[in-house]
Amino acid sequence: MGSFNFRCSVYNGSYSDYLTMSEATESRRSSDEESPILRDKLAEVQHAIWAHWMNHLFGVSTRNDDGSYTISAEKAEQWIRQMNTPYTELPDNQKESDREQADKVLATSEGKTSLK
Repeated sequence: MGSFNFRCSVYNGSYSDYLTMSEATESRRSSDEESPILRDKLAEVQHAIWAHWMNHLFGVSTRNDDGSYTISAEKAEQWIRQMNTPYTELPDNQKESDREQADKVLATSEGKTSLK
């Protein structure tokens, strides 16, 4: 199987099921400026989730001599398939992985601060 090279590119797919940035910003503004402390805690959790994913992504990729990384075609195909699959159609093991990440956000919004 071949490989998939990446540098710092962003997928330009359709995310019609998600709020646009302006919709999310407007929703936040209309909620009477909720606690900036909670917002920062949620941002910290989101960063930890992203950092965990990046650690995994780079861990299964190959570092090239020029500093770029290569993802195997197998992993690229798997992740492209997953990102194009609605949550409701994911297999149970993949849903469980997403639920674990959601639990981190819920714990923060409930005042628990563990990022484990």
